[in-house]
Amino acid sequence: MKQGCANKENKQAQSSSDHTEDSHKWIDMPKPDKHRVKRLGQSLSLAQAHGTEAATLDDEMRFLLEFYEKTLAECKSLDFSSLISRANKLLRENEEAKNYFHDMYKAVLVDEFQDTSRSQFELVKQLVTGGKITAVGDDDQTIYVFNGSNHANFDLFRGSFPNYKEVKLTTNYRSSKCIVDAARSVIQHNQNRCDKSAEAMKESGELIRVTECRNEKSEISFVVQQIVKGLEEGTRYKEVAILYRTQKTGRVFQQELIKRDIPFNVHGVSFWRRKVIKVVMSVLRIVANNGDDQACRRLIKGFLYQDKEATGAILNHLEKFAASRCISLWQSAQQVLRAKFSGSLSKKLVILGRKMLSTVENFIRLARESTTLSTFVETIIPSLPQSNKYDLSVNQEEAGAQLLNEKKDNRSVREVLLGFIKEFEKKLMVDGVAAEWMCQWHEGGRTSAGGGEVLSPCQRAIAVFLDHQLVEESEHHAKFKFDNEDAVTLSTIHQSKGLEWDVVHLVRFNAGEIPLANNINTVLREDELEDERRLCYVAMTRARRLLHMSFIMTSHNHMLEPSPFLSEIPSHLLQRSSFMESGRSAEGREGEQEQEQEQEGEEAIQSDSFFSCGFLQRFEMQERRTVAAIFHRWARTEMYKEPNKLVFKIKCIVQDKLAAKDCKTKSVYSKLLAMLRAPEEATVENFCASAINYAKEVVKFEQAPLTVREEHKAKRARHFSEQYGRSGMEHKEPTAKQLAFLKSLGCAVVPKNMLEASLLIERYKSY
Repeated sequence: MKQGCANKENKQAQSSSDHTEDSHKWIDMPKPDKHRVKRLGQSLSLAQAHGTEAATLDDEMRFLLEFYEKTLAECKSLDFSSLISRANKLLRENEEAKNYFHDMYKAVLVDEFQDTSRSQFELVKQLVTGGKITAVGDDDQTIYVFNGSNHANFDLFRGSFPNYKEVKLTTNYRSSKCIVDAARSVIQHNQNRCDKSAEAMKESGELIRVTECRNEKSEISFVVQQIVKGLEEGTRYKEVAILYRTQKTGRVFQQELIKRDIPFNVHGVSFWRRKVIKVVMSVLRIVANNGDDQACRRLIKGFLYQDKEATGAILNHLEKFAASRCISLWQSAQQVLRAKFSGSLSKKLVILGRKMLSTVENFIRLARESTTLSTFVETIIPSLPQSNKYDLSVNQEEAGAQLLNEKKDNRSVREVLLGFIKEFEKKLMVDGVAAEWMCQWHEGGRTSAGGGEVLSPCQRAIAVFLDHQLVEESEHHAKFKFDNEDAVTLSTIHQSKGLEWDVVHLVRFNAGEIPLANNINTVLREDELEDERRLCYVAMTRARRLLHMSFIMTSHNHMLEPSPFLSEIPSHLLQRSSFMESGRSAEGREGEQEQEQEQEGEEAIQSDSFFSCGFLQRFEMQERRTVAAIFHRWARTEMYKEPNKLVFKIKCIVQDKLAAKDCKTKSVYSKLLAMLRAPEEATVENFCASAINYAKEVVKFEQAPLTVREEHKAKRARHFSEQYGRSGMEHKEPTAKQLAFLKSLGCAVVPKNMLEASLLIERYKSY
């Protein structure tokens, strides 16, 4: 007995020693580059979507694909791409299966053909017999490139079925002529597309409204104001949509709509995406399959939610250990956290990890003893982290925001979850499946004939429920959208495809957002730019009657540009305006100053735009470059060709510059801001009028022919050079060479500085 205990202790010590020894090998490994990991993940997804064989890939991608497929096999799982590739392989290699499906399907119709990947198209080809296939799609709406969809599949279709008949549907029955013409003008800049031109069935309709907003808050206020105004004019909430490129943009609009008590639906979000629900689902997934790394990762984050540093440290440690041993994350947690020596993990982290591990292991044992899934879930909820949040109303998120605006449901999160599970169990009872499981469990004495453990009814129910939940999620979302029918829709552009509304607000229409870029200075490849242009085309054509496109001028103290796609829309289709935080548009300001501008008259383009109105003379010589540069910079933009808009733009930029902590020229910007204010706010009269006059001259200068502008630039350069030189010479002592030369010219005057010496030399040389 003692010897057995000793042997056990030796094995534990050996295991701990092995773990400690291995930990030194990988604990100091550098952290992976997240951007590179993301790129590799995208490349892996595309390789699967295209049906690429591992042998044809480079060494790195081949290793990743083989490792991923091995992991799927260990988890006894198939992803969507694997289902397609397995089906392709079956039809290629099994003639009997191929004939079976040919007999079953006499003709094939593929809708949304532009969304198919290469492997999906190969599957369709193998199902077709006798060329009886119809494909319906629009290559201009190929927006799921990240999932493998490819506009080139239309060319593949033509090559695969040479006797095809092509019918072009060029009439648009949805949008007004103005919207169709604008969208067509944008998409025609793409080179890789079928030759077609959409025409609208409806009348011209309203112009596309392009609104420049000062910042994020200003844009949100503008959109909400337009929604309220539309409601007063008879536009219902359900006829309005707010479309954006990224989910981050959508969240800030949700918060404002909640404050204003405007009902809304968030397209693509559901009850199942709550953090507390994800924790419950992760427990179920671990119980059903402890090789599920994503579920294990979610559990660790859920149990250690109060300490993000601890969560990161434990996850980093466990993931490295799992990679070094080629085991699952759950197995890694069991080995590392149960070992006597835990490597670099601190005692505090080990205690937290072991507590989490013990709780989840208890859940697994409880599932083996439970007879129903609802009983199991109801029992484990009090032991889950943040268990009090399961008693919150279902229409409240953790942060207090509403999810899907579910005001009509007063149940708690716990009640809704258990309600779903009990409905699922009733279905099992009706089908007789639950009774069959119970009989097998009792008759088998909880062990199989081979001595292995028979799964309990609860464990079997969990495995089936996880598949059932995926369907339930989409049905639940559709149900709440129906119950909350009259509501504004918030959606990303990708999720809006196939939908339509009377009024669409396309927000954050800025460079860097549409088209999307990691950095505003990033230059996209031509194929990437065409993909983003297709997305813009889809967004514009969601509107039936009225399309709003808004962009912001500043964000986080950075000046932003409107989307380059805006310049691809003919100006006669656009109605431009600006929106200030006060809610008064720049058009009102234009009316107030129109008479004053007419009285000033038109000045000649050849006049010196720096010195004719005297605005720049109010600044020091060193300050004039900064002031002139900012005026000329924004006068080149189409939106600011009107002087009062340009002055307002400069004013907003200057205020944002002054708010920045790292502003190096605050004195210049403070002085400029004082010059831009209205006369009653400034200390000297007519500063605002003087700024507008200067803005007029700058705009005229930027509209002048290139030769005229180059002449003016040369003149400015000479002037600044001269003025800077004079300014510097006034503060320097005359040189010995200057004094000697003046003496040789017979000058008896002693100059005070270099400038005076230079003037005296020029004077005496002329005698």
